[in-house]
Amino acid sequence: MKRATRNITFNLPVDLIQRAKVHAAQHATSVNSLVREALEKSMASDPARQAAVQRMLERARKGLFKVPPGGIKREEIYDRRVFR
Repeated sequence: MKRATRNITFNLPVDLIQRAKVHAAQHATSVNSLVREALEKSMASDPARQAAVQRMLERARKGLFKVPPGGIKREEIYDRRVFR
């Protein structure tokens, strides 16, 4: 399955862009690929990010609310003193 992509514009020093183009050409790749790989590597190695992702996934597995096996009836949701 192909990942969705979006264009982004960077303002970088001219000499850095030139060196990146040369490096990409020497390694049969593109500057776009170099930037993508650098960002993925940077984010993958961030322990705080990894911990946050794990917490988010655990919360998603547990769910936000405890729902009884048969579900909740509409009348039960609105059966509160505030609504009487």
